[in-house]
Amino acid sequence: MKANIQFLRPIAGLVALAILCTAPLFAQDTQYRETGQLIPAPPCMALGDIGRGGVPPCTALTHRDWLTDITHWRTERLIRIGYDPGRYELPALKWAQSAFMQPQMMVHDRYFYDPVAGKYTVDKYL
Repeated sequence: MKANIQFLRPIAGLVALAILCTAPLFAQDTQYRETGQLIPAPPCMALGDIGRGGVPPCTALTHRDWLTDITHWRTERLIRIGYDPGRYELPALKWAQSAFMQPQMMVHDRYFYDPVAGKYTVDKYL
């Protein structure tokens, strides 16, 4: 009997290791698994399938359940990455929350840098 137990110990260790390694693959408990970088809508809401027919109609709870599920998915993702919303509360960045327009520019913009003269022309850009 003791020989059988000693034989099973390495196997039990391998099984435990396999479970620990594959557990993260099944940790996300959402009904609507992402496809690439998209979270698909329920079949009754997918625009491509509506024209083909044969799609079950949406119930009154379909959208609510889907929205609850993807909200749960987003909350889990924020927990996993250790998201800290405190950065949005920094006084130096508060202006961005109320700015109606935030212009973007490229460093090589001809109004910002003159390659012929080899100097920055901030006044011209502004």
